[in-house]
Amino acid sequence: MNSNYINALSRKHAQIDREIEEAQKSPLPDTLVIMQLKKIRLAYRDRLKAAIAEKRQALANGRRHLPPAVTGKLAPAYQSQQSGRN
Repeated sequence: MNSNYINALSRKHAQIDREIEEAQKSPLPDTLVIMQLKKIRLAYRDRLKAAIAEKRQALANGRRHLPPAVTGKLAPAYQSQQSGRN
């Protein structure tokens, strides 16, 4: 796994975490939106864990870089979530 890929996943996870916090602070929080954001955040967390594990495995096997196993699977779900909120 590329470190840039791992960093990008980490940034997206943190961004969604901030969005959840903001949504929870509103006077009338939309629980459906919060639940959907939490599912997306968990998906990013799981992919981040898998990417880190793959990178560790690659380093243990003497390889420096591996192509991302799954690219763009989370982005469409996140983008549709964003367009629905606007």
